[in-house]
Amino acid sequence: MRVRAPLLVAGAGVFVVGVYGGALFFGGRKVPGDNATSKCAAWFEDCDNARKYDTELTKTEARINMPRLRAKLVSCVPPRAHVLEVACGSGFNIEAYAQVSTTNNVEKTGSNVPSLRLTSLTLTDSSDAMLELARNKAERWILRSADALSSSSQAERAEQAEQAEQAERAEQAEQAEQAEHTEVAKSAEQPEPVRKDNENGDGRFELHRAQDQKHRQAAQPGQEQRRTDDRRIEVITRRVSVHELAAAFSPNSFDCVVDTFGLCSFDDPREALEQMCEVLKPGGSLLLLEHGRASGARHSWLARAVNFWLDRHADEHAARWGCQWNKHVRDIVLQLVRDHNDSLEVLAFEAHHLGTTYMFVLRKK
Repeated sequence: MRVRAPLLVAGAGVFVVGVYGGALFFGGRKVPGDNATSKCAAWFEDCDNARKYDTELTKTEARINMPRLRAKLVSCVPPRAHVLEVACGSGFNIEAYAQVSTTNNVEKTGSNVPSLRLTSLTLTDSSDAMLELARNKAERWILRSADALSSSSQAERAEQAEQAEQAERAEQAEQAEQAEHTEVAKSAEQPEPVRKDNENGDGRFELHRAQDQKHRQAAQPGQEQRRTDDRRIEVITRRVSVHELAAAFSPNSFDCVVDTFGLCSFDDPREALEQMCEVLKPGGSLLLLEHGRASGARHSWLARAVNFWLDRHADEHAARWGCQWNKHVRDIVLQLVRDHNDSLEVLAFEAHHLGTTYMFVLRKK
């Protein structure tokens, strides 16, 4: 028995290697991306299944812990930034923006009230159905933030009223003090999200808090305005193809450009990256979370096995999710940086999921 056990293990290992080798070299490997691009285009033309896509992908991402990676990427958004998200899809990053706003406010003020870290968020996509889902998620985010801000506003006003009452007791009668307290309490109003349309018909949402003029006058110069700015955001949804960004927006328009799993569905990923850089301000951040061929250990047997599996199922994946998941995305991004090393640099890079998921933080010089 002592001799047979090693032999059985060795035999199983040889069998596995043999099967893998036979599949790899005699399985009729497909050229990467075979028919995948055309299937991506067909998928985007038929977006009636947008809700089904949103539901299924939500479950899939939860299984591979993708929301954590999205939140980590969005946490790199600079403070008070005007953000452009490209190929936003059904708005999977909306929850990440909400989480980051809350987290940053806890770190800065010790409060769990969202500070709405972004100044504006522009969501673009080529699909009207996807944009509608993203718009609904953005509106729900703002409504939740409005409720939190309302609770915070009431607490702040209660504290201010108490301080004012204590100061008035030494100078005025009880009746005047009570009247003043009542007047302050009535000034608190519920913040409401306001939707308006610009001249192009783009949906916009604003979150703001009604200001009490008396408290505004009592505040120190600049104090109230600063708090208001921290708690206001404008969300814009606009149908724009990634290859039309430069035509749709002025150069150097945004402090941050975000793209998550979009390069796999673009006809020309390199051109898409060039367009993103053009609308990005100098000093701005380009945040990418993408997937593609396994990298890092190019010649390892594991990377070859993973890439072989991606190639074999490229058409099936493109038909289901509308993306070509076996592109050389990592190489495309790094080549862009090399070609523009005088104006673009890599601040951070991470690889996940056996080297098939990449996170880039780039800065435009």
